[in-house]
Amino acid sequence: MSVGTLYQYYPDKSALLQAALKRHLDEVTEVVERVCREQEGKTLALMATALVTSFLESKMRNSKMGDGENDRAGDRDMKARLQPG
Repeated sequence: MSVGTLYQYYPDKSALLQAALKRHLDEVTEVVERVCREQEGKTLALMATALVTSFLESKMRNSKMGDGENDRAGDRDMKARLQPG
């Protein structure tokens, strides 16, 4: 998509950034709220692990950093470190 095409929908960089951040925060909020509902009544350790894991997965979902294989390996490593035990 070209810059010109983007500016048909957004008047400037600030508006584009605000829209992108709002979309991202809405997605993260949805994930956090869902996990909180799903974890109701569980131990604090399980709730915290599920919440942090889901939050980080949501934050990294749209990440464009690195290549896909390294990102997946990093995701697996992070999940392993977050598991209680």
